Amino acid sequence: MIFEGLLQGLTEFLPISSSGHLALIQLISQQGSIESTVLLHLGTLLAVIIFFRNDIIRILRGLMRGLADSETKLFLFIIIGTIPAVVGGLVLRRTVDLIFHSSITTFALLAINGTFLLGTKFVQRRDREVNLTSALIIGIYQAIAILPGISRSGATIAIGIYLGINPISAFRFSFLLSIPAILGAGVLEMSGTSASIATGWIGFLISFLSGLVALFILRHLVVQRLFYIFGVYCIIIGCVGLIFF
Repeated sequence: MIFEGLLQGLTEFLPISSSGHLALIQLISQQGSIESTVLLHLGTLLAVIIFFRNDIIRILRGLMRGLADSETKLFLFIIIGTIPAVVGGLVLRRTVDLIFHSSITTFALLAINGTFLLGTKFVQRRDREVNLTSALIIGIYQAIAILPGISRSGATIAIGIYLGINPISAFRFSFLLSIPAILGAGVLEMSGTSASIATGWIGFLISFLSGLVALFILRHLVVQRLFYIFGVYCIIIGCVGLIFF
């Protein structure tokens, strides 16, 4: 559980696909369970809540000031962006479970994910903020990231950059958007099992701590405009996997 927790914490937030990496580990080792995956996700959920605690507090205060407040609008954008993931999760869940057993598909999607991230290097930087349309588009890409090999943070931050959103604003919105997505995924997985999850708490702690570290690293690289380097990694791993796995 220590290794899985570390893997989850780093890959959930670094744009290299946590689902893809966890699926590959399970394919190789024939281990892993729904119960442990739930707690790993809850660990990273706590990490993102603590990391963005000031943003969350501002949103809550904005809700008290009414619809005209900018933070209230951000909250509404998060709700709008969450809708595609809810629909996608309910409709595509069984299909995704089947894809998890296909290593070829996972590696191929990981390479595609890398290509998408690498493309952000060639996008002219702009300073737009998230609006209604961009929130919905980003939400659609979050839904696409249900597929193993596609990074949720990578897809949402990258499409934000492609849409001309300020990279830091895209980073912020991506992870605020992840809170209901991670929570919802955990609820769905827990509802499908009655097994004990007590043995997963070590993984929970490790995923929480490594998740915080990953968030600091990613924010630094986004500020330095080095986000695209994760694309290189994903392309290499994806291609190597397709050739040798």
